[in-house]
Order: sequence, then C-alpha cells, then structure tokens
Amino acid sequence: MAVVCMIKPTLFTLNGEICSMNDDYRDSHTAKGYGKFYDNDLFKEGTFGYEIWQKEKVILEDIVTRYTNAGRYLDFACGTGRVLSALEDYFDEAIGLDISEDMQNIAKQKIKKATLICGDATKNDQLVSGKFNCISAFRFFLNAQESLRHDALKFITNKLENENAVFIFNIHGNVYSTRWFLVAFDKILGRSKQNQMSLKQVRKMLEVHNLEIIEYHGVGFIYKVYYKFMPKVLWRFFESVFSSLPFLKNFSLYFIFVCKKRD
Repeated sequence: MAVVCMIKPTLFTLNGEICSMNDDYRDSHTAKGYGKFYDNDLFKEGTFGYEIWQKEKVILEDIVTRYTNAGRYLDFACGTGRVLSALEDYFDEAIGLDISEDMQNIAKQKIKKATLICGDATKNDQLVSGKFNCISAFRFFLNAQESLRHDALKFITNKLENENAVFIFNIHGNVYSTRWFLVAFDKILGRSKQNQMSLKQVRKMLEVHNLEIIEYHGVGFIYKVYYKFMPKVLWRFFESVFSSLPFLKNFSLYFIFVCKKRD
C-alpha cells in the first residue's frame, strides 16, 4: 500500500465509476473490487506500471541477495502480492500482511509458500509474531496520511530483528522528476493534488524512528503521461540511457530505499 498528507481526495476508477479516497488511506484499499482494479489498471502488461515493475524487481532481487541470508521476511501492506511473490523464495519464511481481504484473495493466486495475514497491525501489533531480518513496504508511504505513516514505521521498526535487518520501501512520486510538470499543471487548474515526497522529506520521516538510509536507487525517468504517447521502443531507449547516468538518480520518478536501525 503505502510524509506529506493528502489535502484533497485522490480519485480512481472502480467498476466504471469514479471513486475517491478520504483522508484515511486504509479506506481505499478495503473497497470491494479494489484488488482487481489495482492489478488490471496499474500493472497489466503493456502499462507504465508494468514497465516500472520490471525494473524494480531486478533491483529488489539484487538488494535481497546482498543483504539477507534466508531467515524471515515480512511484506507490509502486501496488497495483491506483487512484491511478496517475487521475493518469497529468497527466505525460509515469508509473510504478507494487509488490511484488505479483497486484495489478499488475489495474492493467494500468486504466492507459493508465503503466509497471508489480514488485519491492521498499526492498531494491533500482535497480528504478526516474532522479528524479521527483512521487511518491505511498497506503494504505501507516499499516499498514507502522516499519522498512518508513523504508526506503520513504529510497527516496522519494532519488528526488525536487529541492526543488521533491512527495511526496503519505495516512494512512487519524487518531487524533482518529470511528473513535476503534471503536478504543477493540476495545481493551476485546481485539480486534486497528487502526493509527492522529496529525499529530504523521506530522511526526516525515517529519523523520527531511528532509521537510516544505507542505499537508495532511482527508477524511471519519463512519466506515464508521456509514456502513453511515445513508441514503447523509444521510451525504453531513453530510460536505458538515463538509467546509465548516475548523476540523474535524484531526478528519477520512483525511489527504492534500503534502511537499517541506527547503531
């Protein structure tokens, strides 16, 4: 699922109707039918989300290989199991946690050995027992309201096994990226605000919970609005060129962070 508060409702299409998320991010993910919308609209093959996920998956697998050695893994706000199903085989035990039964029903069709737990661990930390040497949380923090972000981080930090355990998460809306033009245009037109976060805001959010970034990766450069109108071969060519230039990392669309507890 996934600090800047939502000021205005974010709109999405569900079953042909326009729906809105109110100030509690939990509500959007517990809506009936949201799991199918999430997979079909956001990550269907050929979409921008699908292309970005192919890049994210390679980075995630590399991170897990370098920082973990089997053990226990928790995917916080696992949704439809996209990340969980990609990483579960790297661990002795894998658990997917989410508040949406609807989304977990889809996750069941993807996972092989992971255990799914449905509930809100920010309100009941006894839902998940024990500690983990790897925890992930994807597409959660950008849109979650500030209080929920900190409740989630409190739970996650307490569940990290020790100072060597890693917390991996992403922010899918960098302030300083090519999406800035669309966000500015929406602001001029008075449309609903799109959430954004900067590196500075992410670091500030983590510091409250005694977490430090040990590495981060940039993913994607040409925003989905432009992706729709570009030949896919051309989009992939530019993405490949931009990705090869390390100094552009801070201007990528998405970030993937690897964090640990401070000593």
